Order: sequence, then structure tokens, then C-alpha cells
Amino acid sequence: MNRTVERTLAILELIANSENGITLQEIAQAMDMAKSSAFVVVHSLLELQYIKTVENNDKKYCLDIRTFSLGMKYVSDLTLIKQCGSYLPALAEKYNKTAFVGVLNGTQVVYLYKYVGRNARLATCAIGSSKPVYATSLGKVILAYLPREEQMKESGGLIGDREFSLPFMAAAMGAYGAERLGDKALAERTWMHLLHALIGGGCHDGFKTTAVLGRGNQEELREIPWISTNFAAQWCLNVICALEFIREDLPETLQEADRLAAGLDEGSFRKA
Repeated sequence: MNRTVERTLAILELIANSENGITLQEIAQAMDMAKSSAFVVVHSLLELQYIKTVENNDKKYCLDIRTFSLGMKYVSDLTLIKQCGSYLPALAEKYNKTAFVGVLNGTQVVYLYKYVGRNARLATCAIGSSKPVYATSLGKVILAYLPREEQMKESGGLIGDREFSLPFMAAAMGAYGAERLGDKALAERTWMHLLHALIGGGCHDGFKTTAVLGRGNQEELREIPWISTNFAAQWCLNVICALEFIREDLPETLQEADRLAAGLDEGSFRKA
């Protein structure tokens, strides 16, 4: 790769990711290059209108109109946004949420489109911004249904065995997609992940309690050792959504649920 081109694009990306602008000195330090070399690149970008100086501070640089124009051309040509754009408004309005479209870029998720429901709280993720894939709701949904090897690869190995990597937390989106697309295989897989969070290997004692003495201002406190409040909340919310969209695909008997849950690796059973 041509080193000059590589440095120019790296500087442009550095400026794009600087929320309040960035100085020439800061660019040179971040790029580990001479200030005179950084000056040549920065002022070429400035003359071509890819960057500009920050208002009321001509020592700092930010993106200019030409970069915006390029980005908008990319977005307008993206089939993914056109397809998702027809579904997201109804989903966001129904649940009073902000709905996003994003894609993986290495270990980052890039936000391409969003629709803010009329009664939704304002979401802070800006279009065009990038966040670590393992640290955002959108990234977790993207990771959830990937094979374990791809999850580790796309997150740079950072997700480890933490709970947010478990697919049942994205079951609501899976259920919505299954209902919208009429995809019975996806509906079955969604219920598979939800059920496998509670049962596995023919084991049905997931809610068996254990006595703990002298806790919670009680002589004897009954607890389910493996379960957490976060697990209970996430699982129940996803089940509510799944029942809304794919109720008819839920196994009718415990035996059917066992057969469905048996299709997943036991390593994901009960990790809350």
C-alpha cells in the first residue's frame, strides 16, 4: 500500500473521530510523524475541502462538506439501508425506541441509519460513528447469531465468556425478523436460544432454590444460585417479544423443548 495514501486516510479518520476538533500538533503526535509532514497532508485536505478549521478556533480541524458529500453518496447507494428503512419506522414506533442499522467493520460497528420513534428517548449514537462491537446493543445483536469462532474474531477476542455474548439477549430481533420474513427456521432457532438458557441436557431443575442462612435480613433466604436480576429481566423481555411475533412456533411440550434445546452446545447453558 502506498504510504502517503495510507497516512492521508489515517489522518482523515483521526480528524473524523475527534469530537471537538484536533490540532496539527495532536495529529502529528497521534500519527508519530514529523509536524512538517503532517502539515503537508492536513493543508492538502484543507485546500480540497475534505476538512476545515473549527469555528472560533483556527488551530483545530474537523470534517468539511466534501467528506459529508462522499459519505451521503455511499449511504444513498446502500441496498441494506433501503431494505431496512422500510421496516424500522414501524418497529421503532411500536416499541417507542430508536432503531439502528449498522455493519461490522473489523471489531467496530458503524452506524449507517437510524429512526427515532416519536416517543423514544433520544439515542446518542451519531450516523457514521463507530463503536466497539462488543460494547453496544447493535453490536451485540450482530454478534449474537454468529458462530462462536466468528464472535471471537469480530470482537477481537474481547467478549470472552461474558453474558452479553449470549444469543438469547437478541431473541427479540430474531423473532421480529422471523415473523417479518416468514422464516420458520429463524423462528425455531430463536426459541432454541431462549429455551436453552434454562434447560439443557435434559436438565429441568433450573429454578430449584437453595437455602442461604442469615442473608437479606432473613433467617433463611431462598435463592436460585445461578440466576441474576439482569438475566431474569433480559430473558423475560425477549420472551414477551417472541410471544408477540412467533408464538405459534413455541414448542408445546417439555419433550419438544428438550429436543429443540439439544441442538445447541452445552457450553452456553445457564451462564447467567
